[in-house]
Amino acid sequence: MMMATNWMISLDVGGTHATGIALRLLDEALVPVSCPSRNLRGLERTELVEMIRSIADQIRACGADPQGAAWLVGGAGARPEPDRERWKEAVETAGLVPGEIAVSRDYEANHAAAFAGTDGILSVNGTGSVLFGRRSGMERRRGGWGFLLDTTPSGAEFGRLVLQQILGAIEGDFSGKSILARFKNQFKQMQIDRAAILDWVYADPAAQRRLGEVAPVLTISADDGDQTADALVSASLRRWAADVRALASDLGFGSRISLIGMGGLWSRWASFSDRALRTLEEREPGRFHLREPAFSPSWGPLIRHLCPNGSGLDEETLQRLRRLASH
Repeated sequence: MMMATNWMISLDVGGTHATGIALRLLDEALVPVSCPSRNLRGLERTELVEMIRSIADQIRACGADPQGAAWLVGGAGARPEPDRERWKEAVETAGLVPGEIAVSRDYEANHAAAFAGTDGILSVNGTGSVLFGRRSGMERRRGGWGFLLDTTPSGAEFGRLVLQQILGAIEGDFSGKSILARFKNQFKQMQIDRAAILDWVYADPAAQRRLGEVAPVLTISADDGDQTADALVSASLRRWAADVRALASDLGFGSRISLIGMGGLWSRWASFSDRALRTLEEREPGRFHLREPAFSPSWGPLIRHLCPNGSGLDEETLQRLRRLASH
């Protein structure tokens, strides 16, 4: 069976972060690989070919052969069928014979990694945000419209709220004064006037990352008891909780639901998980059970490919992957 004897390359390619692994289940061999972070829609053909060549070279450097490998990709901005054809053409252009090629959206692959292919609701709250749930093979999504349009907790949304408060304070709105003071302390090099701040954001080609850099101004202020910051965070979490509950209803979940959070807000803001669960508990106490992810995101495209029907991994494969992940 090809999947047992050939290498499988599993890539989680995000707009601000990317990770990857190459592995062979037969002898439980594993090679970490690196690739640039990019939204797949913005990845030019020549860039894609060079990325594939680089990954193949990393595998060869470890004494392995990437010929016939399965390329399993989860990515921001992915369009599964068109991108599968793009990757097939690029792999062949790079001088490789591809095995299987599968492309999934980033949240689909992240869900597979978090739940090891089983049912539950995933909340991704990093620079951007999306909710994605799966039950008995049925899948539904909420949000994931991109950093300009999402309205639930994310680094981009919190950064945008900070800058709105700062601009309001500059123009005389007293409610944002404390957030402005913290911003001045964190960004001492910044000129604090309307034109400078607008230029700082809009002239930056990576505006999403810029907003994410500003987000801690809001979270630290909320932790310190600032009423304006706390109100903004609470309102965002109420919108998020309403979406979680609606998604659970769409999927027909019962009274006990597994929920996993991934992304920078979950991993870097210590208060976030408690605040999030408390907001859900206000309306439906005891219904949502917060769990830790089973695997890191780089494993997601592989796991989704191994259990496409939502049945989860068989026990032998699950144990093999756990051993490999623990190395």
